[in-house]
Amino acid sequence: MDPTLALALRLLNDDGRREIARGVFRLGCRLAPAVASIPAPTAEGSIATFILALANYLKSGDSGPFLETVRSTASLRRLGGFDLPFLLVMSHAYLPVIRKVFLRQAPDVHSGLRAYDLVESAVLPVIATMLRELATVTGPGHGFDVGDDDDSPFGLMPKTEEQPERPAFELISIEEEFR
Repeated sequence: MDPTLALALRLLNDDGRREIARGVFRLGCRLAPAVASIPAPTAEGSIATFILALANYLKSGDSGPFLETVRSTASLRRLGGFDLPFLLVMSHAYLPVIRKVFLRQAPDVHSGLRAYDLVESAVLPVIATMLRELATVTGPGHGFDVGDDDDSPFGLMPKTEEQPERPAFELISIEEEFR
């Protein structure tokens, strides 16, 4: 196995994945305050799933499961009431955190940057694909109201009956659901 790929996979597993998930969640809370409404264990678990899917994609070269993870995550966030601008902001929160973790945990800066470049070259096309798909399925008729009276960026804001001004994110465990 290529040493750069081996290093990237090592850095994306276990401790690195947990550190990346915590970092992306913290950055997401600063970039989009609505992220803080997601319970930290839920958000970090979702982010860690993305990182695991990324590692599996790098290892196998099969982008199908990775793209499905990304699509499912975006769909869950939309169902949770998060709008398109939120998804756009969060799509930019991953790479800076991954780079910092790689530089901190790699044996040296050069190998850390090479491993990061490998990850970046795999992630950017996936993010671009996800954003293109989201752009085609959002707007009128897709659960998003578009109007000039909206304060949200681009006039897009998801609405729910429970909380039309700002939908809440609620964690429901499987155990609670089947009691």
